[in-house]
Amino acid sequence: EDFWNLAGRAGRSDQAGTGIVALAATNAERAEVLSEYVRRNVSHLNSTLVAMVRRAIEQAPQLELHALYQIKEWSAFLQYLAHTYRQIGDHNAFASQIEQVLRGSFGFQTLRREDHALANRLVAAVNDYAAIIRGKPLALVDSTGFSWESVSLALAGVRDAGIRADSWDPERLFTDNDTTLERTFGVLFRIPELRQELVEVTGGGRGNGDMLARIVKDWVKGASLPDLAEAYFSGDDDDPTSAISRACRLVYGRLTSTASWGLSAIQSLTIGDALEGMSEAEQKHFRNLPSRIFYGVNSDMAIDLRLLGVPRNAAQPLSDYLSRQRVDGGLKAIRTTLNGLTDEDWRRAVGSAGATYQKAWKIIEGYS
Repeated sequence: EDFWNLAGRAGRSDQAGTGIVALAATNAERAEVLSEYVRRNVSHLNSTLVAMVRRAIEQAPQLELHALYQIKEWSAFLQYLAHTYRQIGDHNAFASQIEQVLRGSFGFQTLRREDHALANRLVAAVNDYAAIIRGKPLALVDSTGFSWESVSLALAGVRDAGIRADSWDPERLFTDNDTTLERTFGVLFRIPELRQELVEVTGGGRGNGDMLARIVKDWVKGASLPDLAEAYFSGDDDDPTSAISRACRLVYGRLTSTASWGLSAIQSLTIGDALEGMSEAEQKHFRNLPSRIFYGVNSDMAIDLRLLGVPRNAAQPLSDYLSRQRVDGGLKAIRTTLNGLTDEDWRRAVGSAGATYQKAWKIIEGYS
């Protein structure tokens, strides 16, 4: 499911046909490492599908796929089916090509070889599922990274929470007075693809979005990991090192990727045709909101600086400094400006640590 999410969210929306994921090797030794990686993981995927089907049959002999969406590996498989159904574009054509479709999926040929009857039951279950998703707006499956069933849950949750296209105000979203994030995360706690990761961040059984929204807002507004550790990740018996370790693991391992993915998904369910009425700058503000969570900054220029390798603690103050200098024009112009900044510019922007951050940036970017 991690791969399917990455492959489906790599800027390829509305593109038809087959996509290719390439692993690049610069020498024969690297090529062999990558080849072994593929062989090992394809074998794992093959055995995964066989085990998935057998476990599902043991629990419910009818094998109703739409009832399995809460299980992550089945969610990924349902997304695969919905994506393929959408690509074929015709129900009858999909029904006639089910076995061909499955032969391109994870391990179906292995399943057919090991248990012919079980493979036939899977084909029948896929046929039944195709009838369920017929006529549904399956583009939302690709744009969210959710199964159709989770998309339906999210649509209902968004409606009940009153989240609309005009909820995404870049100037207000991460402020204390705006409740859009609280309501958004309240919806996302109901989505199986995200729920477990979000629950881990908030510390177990707490399933409302208020705490998560507070963490995200503090993170975007520049709170350091020690600050977050003390406020949200410290247990009664924790020493500071343990709390900071937990904060690092949960913020970078769970929060940044999962919360930004979830926010992007909810945006895609609520925006409708509103983007068409926005200026280019407004569209950039809108599309960059999830990236503010991912990079832990609170402006579009700070996101660009993070993309260019500037450390997070320096990105926001440096963004503010460059904005005052009226620097703009996209990544290329900002990179040129960065290359021309003096030690004094970095000190004025970031403070006494400016020279250290400048040195770190040059090392990261290969200038030193």
